[in-house]
Amino acid sequence: MKEINKDQLKPVNTLALENYKDFIRMNFSGLRNLEFISTNFIENLLDQIKAILGDVPDKKIAEILYHTSDGSEALAFATLKHTKNDNPNSLIDENLLDIWFLNLKREFPRYISTFFNMIHNYKLIYAEKCVFDLVDKWDSYCIKVQNRGLNMETKMFDFIKSALKGILIEEMSFILSCGIPNHKKFLVHYKHLYRAVCSLCSRIEKSLSYQDFVREVEQRNAKLGFTKSEFIDRITKEFNKPRDKQLKVSEILFPFICNKHGKLKLVWNVLNLVFGVQNVIMIEAD
Repeated sequence: MKEINKDQLKPVNTLALENYKDFIRMNFSGLRNLEFISTNFIENLLDQIKAILGDVPDKKIAEILYHTSDGSEALAFATLKHTKNDNPNSLIDENLLDIWFLNLKREFPRYISTFFNMIHNYKLIYAEKCVFDLVDKWDSYCIKVQNRGLNMETKMFDFIKSALKGILIEEMSFILSCGIPNHKKFLVHYKHLYRAVCSLCSRIEKSLSYQDFVREVEQRNAKLGFTKSEFIDRITKEFNKPRDKQLKVSEILFPFICNKHGKLKLVWNVLNLVFGVQNVIMIEAD
């Protein structure tokens, strides 16, 4: 039988990454297959050991697993077993599994394949649980983003792959977009997801709004020569310029239709002059 050592026991995160790439690609966030989480790993392990040794007390098995006769270790095992019965989806620490495997290998060299397969399979289950936990977190992040009227541009698989490589979620950034053409995607740190906003949208909202134009022009019995989307596109185009080249919204020429003057292009701050009683200035006829 091929010798198996601790170095060949890959970390859980690596196992998840290597074995579940296709699995994650094929399954989406609505899927919840937690039924495969083992509820009887410890019981199976106990049965295997007792099949070799006969019916021995848990304290003896604890001594074998920890390779010590220390009573506190036996108590720790008994507590762990009790916790596992109460919370079947809880998972055992990977380092502890490695210790158990090495001690079982030393105690039962003839049965190494049995214990290796059992612990290896449990690690795969552990990896699956890690993946589904990350999917649950991903769902919550997407909901936060959607609630702000934004789109999540980071892909779920890229997020999961980063997390399984060991990058802390608290150190991650996510790519978002506001869904408006010409507005660039933007990067938001994890802790700011709950208040993320497109900086360009924010600037537009803080500038003179389309509703301001509509209200002012209607008071003068005139009409706008542009739609809301055209208004936003024009402002967006201006805001995409370097700061020192940008016009203020009040300085941008927009098309208007006046009953007296016809089609005009003028800036916001001369509306009173054009549609009022004063002389027309800064007017560019269409």
